[in-house]
Amino acid sequence: MTRISLFLSNLRLADALDVAIVSLLLYLAWAWFRRTKAAFVVIGMLILTGVYIIARVLDLTLTAYLFQGFFAVSLFAFIVIFQEEIRHFFERVAVFSMGGRRVAPHPDAEITELVQALGELAREKYGALIVLRGRDPIERHITEGHQLDGKISRALLMSIFDPHSEGHDGAMVIGSERVERFSVYLPLGRDLAQNARLGTRHAAAIGLSELGDALCIVVSEERGQISVAEDGRLEEIRDLGDLRARIDAFRKEKLPSGSPGIPFWRRNLHAKVAAVLLAFGFWFHFVYSEKPTLREYDIPVALHNVPVSLRVSAVEPAAVRAVLAGARRSIQHLDSSRLRAHLDVARADAGESELFLGRESILLPEGIVLVRMEPAAVRVIMSPRR
Repeated sequence: MTRISLFLSNLRLADALDVAIVSLLLYLAWAWFRRTKAAFVVIGMLILTGVYIIARVLDLTLTAYLFQGFFAVSLFAFIVIFQEEIRHFFERVAVFSMGGRRVAPHPDAEITELVQALGELAREKYGALIVLRGRDPIERHITEGHQLDGKISRALLMSIFDPHSEGHDGAMVIGSERVERFSVYLPLGRDLAQNARLGTRHAAAIGLSELGDALCIVVSEERGQISVAEDGRLEEIRDLGDLRARIDAFRKEKLPSGSPGIPFWRRNLHAKVAAVLLAFGFWFHFVYSEKPTLREYDIPVALHNVPVSLRVSAVEPAAVRAVLAGARRSIQHLDSSRLRAHLDVARADAGESELFLGRESILLPEGIVLVRMEPAAVRVIMSPRR
């Protein structure tokens, strides 16, 4: 039986499910981390983890010991520093497990109204901040505001963001097909220097886009410039046609799964493949390689402390059959050519002797044990030296 066929024969349905679940979690983590500043920290930790694994494989004891202490401290620091990101990651897992938040497409007429209203706000230099919901929940990140179940229209937007309106300083939240809330306050972005340079509305747009997949549209009251914040990045819009294209692209991405568009399995295909391969690598290293296994070896008998007055004429058998047990990785890395069944013949006399081998006769690496050995006794014939 080849190694591949042996490997396939040991696979179970539970193993495939194990790899599938870890692949899903890795893909979700990738999809989120790539949009946050935590990505650089994760990449750095993965590099250090690779160095640690290499140190363990090469048996670099001191290096592995130092990295163990580092990981104990860094894990605690990672949880404290990125507690908000970790909380958001579990929110994404919950949303994904429930099939994602269904976002109904806005009617084209209402999107046209929205774009025209934003163009007029920009011409009049009325400051505005509009949030188009994605699939991520945003309720935890927004405060205050007033409920409004209103139809998207130019008149509504112009009245809310009129400088004389009490709610013009806050943000407007647009859901599936309606204006849900207005005069809402959003969290500011984390880059304090950038916040001071851009202003409060732009900082708030970046802040919410860092915490979810919403599309935030900002109109500057100083320059009348329209900007879009998505995935923590702010981009100025050239004209209303460009704005319409960005909104349409956002809508297409957030359409329900049954709507036209790129099939789910083809989106970020390279990331999905990488997640599966990485999950399989983890399973192979930490699960499959650690499963206990048995293997038989023919181990030569090595005689020690032969009396100077005697010489060895024969050893029968010259090798014993030993069954060893241990983790699959330990067994595979075992150098069987160095194994010996050690036998002390210091008290042997001339002629034929039957000497017994014990478990201590075979020196084995840590983690590998002797299950049985046949035969348990060896016939040694010794004769006087002439």
